[in-house]
Amino acid sequence: MDKYYTPAIEEFHSGFEYEIMIPEKSSWSKEVFYLNESHIRLIKFVELQDEFTKNKIRVKYLDKADIESLNIKDYNIILNNGFVDIWRKYDSYPMVRSIRIKNKSKLKKLLRWLNISV
Repeated sequence: MDKYYTPAIEEFHSGFEYEIMIPEKSSWSKEVFYLNESHIRLIKFVELQDEFTKNKIRVKYLDKADIESLNIKDYNIILNNGFVDIWRKYDSYPMVRSIRIKNKSKLKKLLRWLNISV
């Protein structure tokens, strides 16, 4: 499985983490999406989804390191082939079972919705 994918326009929201290619440096820059003038231009850029844009914007698939970086204390989050289970520590049943989460931003959004602080 690839480590990165090109995000769909629907994935962009305030706080969305992505990387963009800086041609002058031939390197990737980590960015966080906020609704401002340059990000509005970015959305128009992503909407094109042609061969040019596919190699300029990317998002890392969710992995164990992303989950560990959130430092969630009272919950266990298990990642299995792109599907996530969320368990309260010391409970025998999951809060969330087998939900597909593609990236860290989407997981953070789900955790906020579940009222789990990150």
